[in-house]
Amino acid sequence: MAYALPVIEEVIPPTYRKVEISSESKMLKDTMIKKMNSLRKNNTWELLELPKGKKMIDCKWVFVKKHGPLDSDTVRYKAKLVAKGYT
Repeated sequence: MAYALPVIEEVIPPTYRKVEISSESKMLKDTMIKKMNSLRKNNTWELLELPKGKKMIDCKWVFVKKHGPLDSDTVRYKAKLVAKGYT
């Protein structure tokens, strides 16, 4: 017996600029604020002056939209702030 799940193609904004014009802008921005507050609360980093001759590592936001069970309309938005380690 085979089961088929509906394929839903959702576009999650790849950049902050696209988040600003997204129809889900409010939810994604709220998620970003929650994530930043969590990072501050957990003392994830401290702000320092960049030493002379050193380059700053850029970062970017990665967004995910998670759906609840199939019989539910629950949707959660998640945001991660990641370093661009390749720079």
